[in-house]
Amino acid sequence: MPKTKLQQELDAIAGRLDARVAYALDHPASSTRVERNAQESYIAASVIKVPILAEAFRQVAEGIMSWDETMVVMASDKVGGSGVLTVMHDGLQITPMDAAVLMTVVSDNTATNMLIGRLGVDNISGFLRRRGCLVTRCVRKLYDWPAIKKGIHNYISAGEITDMLRDAASGKLVDPASDAAMLDIMKKQQYRDRIPCLLPKGAVTANKTGDLDEVAHDAAVVWLPNGDWFALTICIGDLKTPIGSVERAPVNPAMAEMAAACYRYVEGLKVA
Repeated sequence: MPKTKLQQELDAIAGRLDARVAYALDHPASSTRVERNAQESYIAASVIKVPILAEAFRQVAEGIMSWDETMVVMASDKVGGSGVLTVMHDGLQITPMDAAVLMTVVSDNTATNMLIGRLGVDNISGFLRRRGCLVTRCVRKLYDWPAIKKGIHNYISAGEITDMLRDAASGKLVDPASDAAMLDIMKKQQYRDRIPCLLPKGAVTANKTGDLDEVAHDAAVVWLPNGDWFALTICIGDLKTPIGSVERAPVNPAMAEMAAACYRYVEGLKVA
């Protein structure tokens, strides 16, 4: 099939990057789906926190876990990368809700691992399996160096993460109340230099980014001022520009431009 004008625009932006790029846009109100390499596998980085968050809400909804339980942060829990718990005192008491918020809003890896430990990797995997995910998988905690050295990674695909966020925005991922609460946490995201960056002032975004030296991702639900919304995931892989390098500078603006193009497209549909 010939590419649509939006696909041509998105692919032109993606073509400026020396990397492998996938995206998936879903706009339910118009039954629009625009994709590129949407089922390709990418190392997940912190976007794996989206299904972890969803599984946490499922367990609370089913009475398996309470948001008010006590979790104790120990030295053995602390891992590198983003977050704040690594600089907090050993013995700090938090709740699963605290861990979920930290995991999402500041991408705290220690909080993530504590939540994975409470939920169970097998349960997160089961959640993904029941959704029919063929690519997205959670098989280990973050910064598990023995597993990493063996080539064991968590993976995502742009299409499956977009499907997950579409269902959350539709109230069909866990249940309407849980999905709304999950997205409310994601709306507090502090990493806003990708999908949300160039969107108009009236747009509301619930997103989760992911970064490793070789990958850079963002996944979001975006609401227009009129209440219409779309889900979008952008995955970039095989990067040869490590985090923090000058050469990596074009990555975030490219994702921001792609998201802005999607917004303009959806806005132009004027779906009631």
